[in-house]
Amino acid sequence: MNSKDAKEALSYYTNNPRIISNGRLFESFESFSSTIKEFYANLFEINFAEYTDTRIEVLSANNAHFSTKFHWISTDKDGIKVDLKGTWSALFVLNDIKVWKMSFRHESFMPVL
Repeated sequence: MNSKDAKEALSYYTNNPRIISNGRLFESFESFSSTIKEFYANLFEINFAEYTDTRIEVLSANNAHFSTKFHWISTDKDGIKVDLKGTWSALFVLNDIKVWKMSFRHESFMPVL
């Protein structure tokens, strides 16, 4: 994967979303963007990605809540594998040009035993 993948991943957010990742509240979208760009720049391969117990709850005509459990295994450019399991949720809002964007995102990882 390359930086284009990070750019695409970041395009799904509103201008000023709130993002929490495993207990860390990102102080700005710029700091989150830097983390995502670094992740994609170092990613070599996605070995496994599974999403289960996925739910979408329509809150209003312009808001929906999405949640899922995930299991993700990837390998970085140094050959190090990461095996993550957890939950992921987001609040989507329909913007003025009728495109769904995330305004809030949360993920929590299960402890590695």
